[in-house]
Amino acid sequence: MIVLVLILVLSGTALAQDQIKTAFVFHFNQSIVPYADVAEHACYVELLRMLRSLGPTPFVLHISGTLLMEWQWSDSEALQLVKEGIADGQFEILGSTLAQNIIYSIPDGMDNEWQIRLHRAMLRDVLGVEPVGFWNAERVWDPALTDLIAVNGYTYSFIETPILTKSGVEFPQLRGLHQVKGLDHSLYLVADDLDFRNAINQRNPAAALGYLRVMNRRDLDGSFLIVYAEDAEATGLWDLEAGNSPAQAVENLRRVLVRLIEDPDVQIVKIADFVQEQAAAAQPVAAVTGQADWMIAPSRARGFADWFDYNANAPELEYFRDLYHKVSAYIAEVDERISGKHVGANRLIHHARLSLAICQYEFAAVGAGGSDDAMWELARTALVPAFAAEAAALGMADNPQIFDINADGIEEIVSVCGSNFFVFTPLGGKLLYWFDLSTGDEIVGSENAFYYEEKFINDSVYVPPLQYQAPLWQWLNQPELLGDLTEKKYVVRRRVGNDVFETVLSDDYRIVDLPYTFTLAEDRIVFHAEYQGVEIEKSYILHEGGLVLEYRAVGLSPAVTGWRVENGVSPSSAALLWHGRGALQTELGVGRVAIKNTHTGLVLTIAYSPEIEAALPGWMRYGQEVHLTLPITGETAEFRISFTTAYEGGRDSD
Repeated sequence: MIVLVLILVLSGTALAQDQIKTAFVFHFNQSIVPYADVAEHACYVELLRMLRSLGPTPFVLHISGTLLMEWQWSDSEALQLVKEGIADGQFEILGSTLAQNIIYSIPDGMDNEWQIRLHRAMLRDVLGVEPVGFWNAERVWDPALTDLIAVNGYTYSFIETPILTKSGVEFPQLRGLHQVKGLDHSLYLVADDLDFRNAINQRNPAAALGYLRVMNRRDLDGSFLIVYAEDAEATGLWDLEAGNSPAQAVENLRRVLVRLIEDPDVQIVKIADFVQEQAAAAQPVAAVTGQADWMIAPSRARGFADWFDYNANAPELEYFRDLYHKVSAYIAEVDERISGKHVGANRLIHHARLSLAICQYEFAAVGAGGSDDAMWELARTALVPAFAAEAAALGMADNPQIFDINADGIEEIVSVCGSNFFVFTPLGGKLLYWFDLSTGDEIVGSENAFYYEEKFINDSVYVPPLQYQAPLWQWLNQPELLGDLTEKKYVVRRRVGNDVFETVLSDDYRIVDLPYTFTLAEDRIVFHAEYQGVEIEKSYILHEGGLVLEYRAVGLSPAVTGWRVENGVSPSSAALLWHGRGALQTELGVGRVAIKNTHTGLVLTIAYSPEIEAALPGWMRYGQEVHLTLPITGETAEFRISFTTAYEGGRDSD
């Protein structure tokens, strides 16, 4: 009996040593766009619920910084599931670039440095983790990236198996751990196994297990790690985009995972643990520059030899690289001149870098973006906080100034009053931006949100509320698969002073982007326009506590029943991107609306006369929308709105 027990124990030990190690990596990624809600509905929540149900089996997750911002803002269940998985020790988290730009494609080292730093800081602040693994966006590998990645605290990254093969690594060592050396640092490289990905994506447990058993027979010294790395969107969103129900996608993957978990020859591990165990045995490799396998065919479909040819010669990439370079160079120039001695200016530089990083979302990934796309064009808005930083630290030679501050083809009016930095546009007579120079907080702006396939016109133009097929998600044509998302409305980049005529029949938006002339005085900007017999005067009166907006309209038609002013405000908008909707509190009282950012203590109060009707129609992306409507009973309308700021309890440090 004792001998039999001993045989069983020894047999179990031998079996454990013969296990093939594998790891599963899921890549979650959207920009700060409404489509994140679609992805959550289609697959994110169900995928994470399924992974959690398989605990304690470990899984590896990468979540882009832009998607984390969206999850924070929407109070996502997916985010809560990720946090629970981290707390239980089930999920390993990877770092990356904040907005999933292809590092190889952006030559400005500072841009890539900020991308990596910002994402790492977000993972620390939102998820409480300091990752050691780096998700290299779209897998374009260059050995020159080694130092950049390693110096930012990362131990390992991924490399696709075809690139390793081209580097001279032969089959027996292909799925082992490798080490590449830079000038000053080294980095471990883990093979991203495209063959295993294809086997798993068949959603056939026998195919997946058969592949692993073949690898196990060839893994003579237990040094293999078979990595499956795939977009989380493959578990439902892609089905939805193809016009199919996403309901079965997660279940199909679950069946495969359960079969592998149950098999005694398979061990699912965290990659960080494998790297730590195998570090001493890592094989040196002089990895060649290589491109992601998936991008070759779509590059050829566009008439290029491969992705490297597309990257080097696509006109839209050349245009946007030039735009990024100019914006980045200006931010760096201002940063150098202000010498880091002004708190508000330092935060404004950070705001500028964050804005630029967001607008490099998926840059150079084939099919991600193109000419005139707002997703990349909005990078020019980072010029505004950079100029504000200069004004905060060094002052403005002329006040006000008239120039194209955001390089969008329209000259804006820039004015400083006390610590308030204002940017007005003659297109609609709107307030585009308002920064507090003493703290670096943005109060009006929220310039980073957009929607996929949005074309950029200029930074002043009014963006109507967004809804399914109007103009959102034109490629999705089965509303029954979206549930109540088809009824949801989204608002992006709403500023202050968007004017609408309310009539008996409908709302008339023809004056919202009306060109105005203007006159300047020391403490005010007065806009003038004429529209179909209506004389309109809008005056912005500036003071150290904020501003007052006064209206006078003469010659109104009897058909006009109300004058609505749509306003979007974003107290400490960078903090809202970082900390989500939970940082924003709104209180509607008699004749006033108070909007507070609880993280920074900034309170914006909007006051108006009793005859004005106030409404809070919903959250805009990273701020609060406030509608103020004056009922019209005659041909003349006069009213005023006041905007003031204060800090409750003092500005918290970032």
